[in-house]
Amino acid sequence: MQIRVFGVQRTTDGFDARKYCDKRKYEYILPAWVFDPQACSTARTLPDRGALQAVAAAVLVGRSSSNGPASNGVAAAAAADASSADASGSESAGGGVLDGAAKSGGETTDETAASSRLGDEKLKRLREDIAASQARFTFGDEELQRLDRILGQYVGTHNFHNFTVRVLSSDPAAQRYIMSFNAEVKLIRNEPWVKCVVVGQSFMLHQIRKLIGTAVAIMRGVASEECLKLALDPDRDLNTPMAPALGLFLDETYFDAYNNRFGELHGPVTFEPFRDAAEEFKAEVLYPDIADTDQQDLINALWLRTLTDSHFRFTSWAKWGTVRNTAATIAANRAAEQAKKAREQLQKQQAKRPAAAADASSAAAADGGSSEAGAQPAIKQQRLERPGRFQGATTAMVVGSQVSGRLDNALLCNETDRTQ
Repeated sequence: MQIRVFGVQRTTDGFDARKYCDKRKYEYILPAWVFDPQACSTARTLPDRGALQAVAAAVLVGRSSSNGPASNGVAAAAAADASSADASGSESAGGGVLDGAAKSGGETTDETAASSRLGDEKLKRLREDIAASQARFTFGDEELQRLDRILGQYVGTHNFHNFTVRVLSSDPAAQRYIMSFNAEVKLIRNEPWVKCVVVGQSFMLHQIRKLIGTAVAIMRGVASEECLKLALDPDRDLNTPMAPALGLFLDETYFDAYNNRFGELHGPVTFEPFRDAAEEFKAEVLYPDIADTDQQDLINALWLRTLTDSHFRFTSWAKWGTVRNTAATIAANRAAEQAKKAREQLQKQQAKRPAAAADASSAAAADGGSSEAGAQPAIKQQRLERPGRFQGATTAMVVGSQVSGRLDNALLCNETDRTQ
């Protein structure tokens, strides 16, 4: 694995790339011959009796002979005859008679050697099929427009529970928003490859691989376009094909909301300054490595042999019908959640009422338990605070003092008169 760092950008404290990411762009590349309906197809008739006899002779020779070049040569010749007969006749949907012979081997070393040689012949035949498809099939504008139309049906907000694993249709996580999904043709190792680019807010486990797998099945004629609409139905549970992981990689992440808020502080977090270097890295390292791995291990060819109606039963999808009412389930879940919140709020209110009543009771008990000595001043204070009472008492006291003053003066005058 090769990791290349193109640059470093400064961010604010607490920056989280996963949480601040608004949308993601993925690429998936695969050879153009994958869209050829005849390439690596298992939809053929059974081989004739001569092919079966040739394979049986290869196994019998391995049983009766000792380990040596002669016996191995006979077995290899018989296997070659069987493969040529199979190529002209063909093989069954389950992988062909050669697979059956390879799987039906016994316990001896010769049988193992014969099975190994039959496996080599199978891989050789796959390479021949690929070469023949590259020579006769052209992924032109018509095929590209059809693929874009199929991929365009994924755009928007849909329930993708059939394009992942262990996610219920009623789970809000099944709702995903895809912004764009398109394809283009590019040359890799002088061979045409199809690059599919998808941009979305987020994706679930295996979602993109299943989206590509279903699109390839429709392009090859194994499934109808109606199957895609059925797979997007939240009321159906369907097994969608999953393309190999080889051609998938994360191409770019976007942080638009973060840049709008903090972009002026440290600069925007964007891939634009490194785009040219990244495209050069993909063209010189990444794309060729994917192409070489597929050519060596035949990953796409082996996957296409499992992309059959007998395995996924595409023709029966429309007959199976719905298994649930997701809209009603979501509405019931929403109502249950609202009822739960209402109960919690009511419980909080009821919990506050006893506390308030206890505070009032304690305050009343404190007031009622006070002594009379403490109560008398309060009563006197209340009486004194009555309107006009204190003012009237003051006035009476002033008048009384004035009157007493006159009496004193009068008595003083009388006393003076007497002395004189």
